[in-house]
Amino acid sequence: MTMPTNISIDHRRLIRVAALLCLALVAQGCTAGGSPSGELVEDSVTKDKTSVSEEPVTVRDKLSNAQPAQVGSISFDGTHVLATVVSTGCTSPEHFEVLSQTNATSCQVTLMRNKPDFCRRAPVAVDIAIAWEMPANCDSDTLVFTNPVIDMGRAAGKSEPARKLK
Repeated sequence: MTMPTNISIDHRRLIRVAALLCLALVAQGCTAGGSPSGELVEDSVTKDKTSVSEEPVTVRDKLSNAQPAQVGSISFDGTHVLATVVSTGCTSPEHFEVLSQTNATSCQVTLMRNKPDFCRRAPVAVDIAIAWEMPANCDSDTLVFTNPVIDMGRAAGKSEPARKLK
């Protein structure tokens, strides 16, 4: 298809950009209402308008990226879970949460990282302390940490002592 010659170059660029945007929207399959039926509902957590879902969205669903933190060491001192983790510059204790589950023989504890560290600094080992109160049905003798343990010297790229984060 050829363009009429009386359209300026600026208009041609605008038409091309508009065509590309329309093509991108069609390729993503977006709908005007956010759901196939066009019906909008409120998200029970954020009160945002979102598409229709079978069940209400919970905070745990929002943290679907949360994963067990890889640790160099992990322990419990009675009031805090202490761990050595890898940071690339933006890790803080607020990026972690402690989950526990009790079974017949032990109290399983997992340190979850709920916010990834996307900074670009060279990896370094850091010590973090997360306040945690042991549930009544847990016993300090039966605590089992389920986090994957890694070699911090290799993960952090050097064998320096871990830095402490406050």
